[in-house]
Amino acid sequence: MENEYFKRNIDAALTSWVGENGRKPLLLRGARQVGKTEAVRTLGKRFKHYVEINFDSDTEVSDFFRENLEPAELCKRLALYVRTPIVPGETLLFFDEIQSCTEAIKSLRYFYEKYPQQHIIAAGSLLEFALAEIPSFGVGRLHMEFMYPFSFYEFLGALGEEILAEACRNAGPDKPLPQPVHKQLVDRLKIFLLAGGMPEAVANYVQALDLLEMAGLVIPVTHSAANGIPLGAEINPKNRRVIPCDTGIFLHILGIDKSEILLAKDFQTVNRGALAEIFVGLELLKNAGNHARRQLYFWSREKAQSSAQIDYLIQRGSAIIPIEVKSGIQGGMKSLNIFMKEKNISRGIRTSLENFARKETFDVYPLYAVSNLQSGAVSTF
Repeated sequence: MENEYFKRNIDAALTSWVGENGRKPLLLRGARQVGKTEAVRTLGKRFKHYVEINFDSDTEVSDFFRENLEPAELCKRLALYVRTPIVPGETLLFFDEIQSCTEAIKSLRYFYEKYPQQHIIAAGSLLEFALAEIPSFGVGRLHMEFMYPFSFYEFLGALGEEILAEACRNAGPDKPLPQPVHKQLVDRLKIFLLAGGMPEAVANYVQALDLLEMAGLVIPVTHSAANGIPLGAEINPKNRRVIPCDTGIFLHILGIDKSEILLAKDFQTVNRGALAEIFVGLELLKNAGNHARRQLYFWSREKAQSSAQIDYLIQRGSAIIPIEVKSGIQGGMKSLNIFMKEKNISRGIRTSLENFARKETFDVYPLYAVSNLQSGAVSTF
């Protein structure tokens, strides 16, 4: 099974290079295992033909370069060797682990001078050592690109969190992110710091997340456009977050002293309300019925000056009920008001450590009674 390729920052630079006038051979530089080969292979899918020569495994190919052949003739021999046409404009030619053949490195300058119409990329895991031993290999005749491990934004993309990354890019001191969105980014940052940015580690984390979901240890909360019922009709499976299947597991992972919770007046001291949010999601799930596997949904809108997020959405008959979770006994209702206005919904729910109450546009349910929302006890919707 082919591994999934996650979009990288280098992709845009490679695509731009393909269409350049006066294009030079591209030398892709970077440390081992940062994803150079996979990025080039993905680019190769844009061409009719793709030829990859690995000088570590295709050792006999080095003999072609020792004959000082013209680039066009060299391509003919390579095409015969790999049984694949190498046609300018139709074939991407990739020299991988080129540091193993000094003559191949030196040949790159002649592709620019005598065969510029051929798309050619070279890379190598130990390339910097080889370049240091070649006093001059025609740097001015090569297009250089440097590749690094995953950035945080690339990591968010691998998680399917492009919307979150875009919201962060557009934020700044003059337009800060809404607090719930900021909290989500802090949570993702913690994961990134632990996983790191090497492609294998990122892929393993994403795959491990899928396995945890299949095992029921984490539960997905998926974005719904919430334009009508059922809520699952307009979802974005790439825009989701996950919650652990039990609050005890969450506290254990974070190493939180349980006495801290017992002594606190609210949940603000416990990971900024994440515990309350997890509890609500689990209670909604546990009380939604047992005859089928239930889904959890949320809603968000990322716009300058008016970002908003509703923690959970549930359906009661033909009505959509938005639920906003507060970890203390107070807090603004900006997101809830935005959602109700946009979706033409007259009332919403706030769940917190407050007692039951009825406000002008929303009802208050204590956290301990949030399961009432899944029962017949709710009559206002």
